[in-house]
Amino acid sequence: MQRDDSSFPFKPVPGLDPGNSDTDPEFLTASPTAYLLDELALYGHRPGQDEPDPRPLPEPDAVQAQLDNAVEALSAMLTG
Repeated sequence: MQRDDSSFPFKPVPGLDPGNSDTDPEFLTASPTAYLLDELALYGHRPGQDEPDPRPLPEPDAVQAQLDNAVEALSAMLTG
């Protein structure tokens, strides 16, 4: 009997199948909490599309200085 994993809410992980670990040691399913912690460790917190970004904006002087440096670098590459 083959299990359809497309609607299964947990992420299959190679290892053990908790439903039948004696005969099918190919899959181990991670709990929702473990899956969430893995995602946060890999990608960090990402706000939703309708949520504001909590990161602070850079200082305007720092942005202007970096843009000036980028324009100067491009100008130097193209002129000489």
